[in-house]
Amino acid sequence: IGPDLANDNNYSPYWIADDNETSGWIEIAFDRPTRFNTIAIVEPRFDHEYGDESRITSYSVEAWQNNQWNPIANGKTPLVFQLDRFQSVTAERVRLSIKGSTRPPGIAEFGIYNEPTVL
Repeated sequence: IGPDLANDNNYSPYWIADDNETSGWIEIAFDRPTRFNTIAIVEPRFDHEYGDESRITSYSVEAWQNNQWNPIANGKTPLVFQLDRFQSVTAERVRLSIKGSTRPPGIAEFGIYNEPTVL
């Protein structure tokens, strides 16, 4: 189950780390530098084979800027539908790294958005 399934606007197929792996990462490369301020992480806890318990113990999101990875968001076990908002950044690539417990973790959807600023 490939990593492209984690960014296809479809929750049914999902990416999962290789067997016996308890961590992994997904990278999204943009065609050009892209501005964003929100990420969404959806773990496939709705899938009966995956199970309804989270397999993710922590996550981090980094943006590729000026030829280096810069942290922009992180957390412990994500909610079923985790949203993180932060100051707008412009990047060429974004990487989601996840660490799990005893079973391979997975991602149903990793979304990157530039949401309007709330006043």
